[in-house]
Amino acid sequence: MSSQLITIADAVVTALNAASFSQTITAVRSYVATRDLKDSDSLTVDVMPVEMTKEIQTRTTDIESYTVRVIVQKRTDTDANATLDALSLFVEEIADLLLATRLASPTVMCLAVEVIPFSLVDIRERNQFAASVTATYEQVR
Repeated sequence: MSSQLITIADAVVTALNAASFSQTITAVRSYVATRDLKDSDSLTVDVMPVEMTKEIQTRTTDIESYTVRVIVQKRTDTDANATLDALSLFVEEIADLLLATRLASPTVMCLAVEVIPFSLVDIRERNQFAASVTATYEQVR
């Protein structure tokens, strides 16, 4: 039996892999998204379970919040707008999907997403695009 946080991260992976995006992907669940991209031209999408919090709502119910982070990485030899624009659009597509999709198992709603765009340091010094989408899900029990 997996933790609820792991189950939600797995459901996010399933939703991402079933969706149609502007980029072709295979998302995977992982605990560490740091990869050496210098020998790879592939677009990588990692889904990481991040955090779970519980709050008492009433004497008989709790609110559980789960945070999942999606990390998008791709090696790029250019800082051309067209290349970075396409990757930025893809990250926004992920955010839109997560916010609009109610996960079936478990039944949770995404309440908020936060997109952290690429870093100029990553592009200039490491020749890689890296961005993240952090999604917060909530369930009342």
